[in-house]
Amino acid sequence: YRIDMEPRSQWEIISVNEAAKQNLLYVQEVGLFYSGPAYYTIRKGLDSYLIKLTLSGRGSLEYEGQTYSLNAGDFFWIDCRNPQSYRTASQSDHWHVLWVHFYGANAAGYYSLFRSQNSNSVVGHIPSDSIIQQYLEKLLALYRSYKGDLHTDIQSAGLLGQLLSSCVEVVYSP
Repeated sequence: YRIDMEPRSQWEIISVNEAAKQNLLYVQEVGLFYSGPAYYTIRKGLDSYLIKLTLSGRGSLEYEGQTYSLNAGDFFWIDCRNPQSYRTASQSDHWHVLWVHFYGANAAGYYSLFRSQNSNSVVGHIPSDSIIQQYLEKLLALYRSYKGDLHTDIQSAGLLGQLLSSCVEVVYSP
């Protein structure tokens, strides 16, 4: 990977309470990146799910043999155990993203539901009135002063559940 970020970017790496890790959805990392043109990540084998929302600029995701162009309002939700590559798009000078890595109870079930409601795609688009961005912002704010307490992890699990449900709802097609 290459982290090409502006100093105003935020990145919180979390060591959650063990009780939360055993019983709840939990945040592993959360951030707001102002990425430059050289930003990229290539990896696999990480026990984590990642939701990344494009706020401005353009990104590119390669996942499961598909390449996705990501514009403002687009998000992806991937299982990080699988090979993945994402970056600032070659024709863009920046990629401003809000994201969360998470795992835990029911994470796989939410992910499966998202994929089944989204024609097996990992990319969705949020409408302008979507609360998804607000949930991501609340998670980032919650962990800026984290002290490893179970109370915060319980709050976070609730927000994560709402975020995941909202991601499924935004792609739902009866």
